[in-house]
Formats: sequence, C-alpha cells, structure tokens
Amino acid sequence: MKNVVNLTPHEVTVLVGENKISFASRGIARVTQKNTPSGELEGGIPLYRAEFGAVEGLPQPNDDTMYIVSSIVRAACPDRQDLLVPTDFIRSPEGQIIGCRGFLR
Repeated sequence: MKNVVNLTPHEVTVLVGENKISFASRGIARVTQKNTPSGELEGGIPLYRAEFGAVEGLPQPNDDTMYIVSSIVRAACPDRQDLLVPTDFIRSPEGQIIGCRGFLR
C-alpha cells in the first residue's frame, strides 16, 4: 500500500460507498505564476495574461508515495506518475465541495 500525501491547502475527503477517507494538508505544492498586463475591461478593470513557471514544494518521486496536488501542478509535471488530482466532486446543497469520489492520475 502506498502512502498518500496531500500537498493542497485543503483537507481532501474521498467518499467510497459509506466510507470517508480524509487526507489532511501536509504542505503545499504550487506552480509559480507571473501576471502580465494584457488590456482592460470597461470601467478600467485590468486584464492579465498568466505565465506559469517552476513547481515549488513538490518532493522528488518516491516509489512508496503518491501526492495529491492541484490540476495546475499535475499539468506542469506531465511525466510524473505519482501525482493525484481530486475528481468527481460531491457538493453540499449550498454548492460547496464536501468531497470527491476519486483521483485523476
């Protein structure tokens, strides 16, 4: 069984049947971002273009560990097979995410 480390800023809860499996945040992996002005909307609201850079806070691959990360981190590391992204979200009646049913790999 592999270890699962949550590198998002939120607790991640997976609902499997009647079971809830939760993963507390144990750090944050992020992609650096630089915003470049690219115009404005009516009323002077600025628009920006995002330029993504290096990934920070993501450990090197470890055969015994899978890492829960954001979809942007996953997209920045296409060769990594140890990254998981929550998917198939479950929402409360108010629309808040309360869990997911699995992970994209």
